[in-house]
Amino acid sequence: GRPAHAPPAVAGGAHHLDEDLTDSHQRSARNSRRVRLSSPHESPTGQRDDADGMIGICTDSNSQLLQTLAERHAIEVVPMTVTVGDHEYLEGVDLDTDDFYELLRLAPRPSVSASQPSPGQFAAAYESLMHRGCDEILSVHVTGSMSGALNSARLAARSFPVPVRLVDSGTAS
Repeated sequence: GRPAHAPPAVAGGAHHLDEDLTDSHQRSARNSRRVRLSSPHESPTGQRDDADGMIGICTDSNSQLLQTLAERHAIEVVPMTVTVGDHEYLEGVDLDTDDFYELLRLAPRPSVSASQPSPGQFAAAYESLMHRGCDEILSVHVTGSMSGALNSARLAARSFPVPVRLVDSGTAS
């Protein structure tokens, strides 16, 4: 079965995430080290056992992760830039799904394009996770064949002081 710390499976490539977490769990067990996922909900005393490692999770806005879910599990979501007509928006920050479809109703219909986050945006998200006590990061992204987000995340991870495991979800929203 799935390790106790693994999140429930979700549609679209979750088997990659479960496999990575299972591998991580097995390595941790061999090293006699417990691992837990980052969460804004700590113990009642607010203390953390130093023997525990904490894995932070990062994704890009193409995951279409609900904001409530990202907040509940302290997941860093790095926004893609969406250009509609002559205006740039940060997906999920300046522009939500309803607003996006409302803009598409304009006449004449505006052109739409998207660009991946920069390596600096991913580095800032990883930094935030590290400052919350994460000593490892799982970074899950839209498939590398459809977007440069995974490559930007890879560039940010190269110089980061804690291990970052990159996962190509094999999906696009």
